[in-house]
Amino acid sequence: MFFCLAVTCLNCTEASDTYDQFMDIQLDIRMSNSINQALCQYVQPEQLGECSYRCSKCHQMVTALKTVTVHQPSNVLTLCLNRFDIFSNRKIKKSVAYPECLDLRCYTSEPNGTPILYNLYAVLVHAGTTCNSGHYFCYVKGPNGNWYKMNDNSVTSVDIKIVLKQEAYLLFYIRYVLFTLSFL
Repeated sequence: MFFCLAVTCLNCTEASDTYDQFMDIQLDIRMSNSINQALCQYVQPEQLGECSYRCSKCHQMVTALKTVTVHQPSNVLTLCLNRFDIFSNRKIKKSVAYPECLDLRCYTSEPNGTPILYNLYAVLVHAGTTCNSGHYFCYVKGPNGNWYKMNDNSVTSVDIKIVLKQEAYLLFYIRYVLFTLSFL
């Protein structure tokens, strides 16, 4: 997955784009009640402080606008919900809604166009109060379309409603690609 970091000078409107490859998207959930809200915050333009950016055209320190978007979506989408406060090491315990099917299109560098659809196929959950202690288990969608809870050496069948109510730590989505076959 490639991200585009765009910085625009607010003095002369010169834009500078940088492209970086990432394995996952780290989402701040403190102010969000859903993955869609957290993704909107992730791509929300941020004004950099006065005289904090050196413009290559103005050749001076200016105020600028920074925007991060998904430039090239991957086939597997990993969303990491930042559940641990970096200052207190405490877990952020709150419900954050996540969909079974996610459209990533409006969080990309080209927000208009056909949907970029992903289907949920795994949810990793942390049970505990700090990042230094606790237990991890996951919910996985089997090839038969059924969901299973995998906890150490036990595997149990669960309903999707249970899966969607978890305080997820990691969400794994797989890209849904619609193939069009044409015969000559």
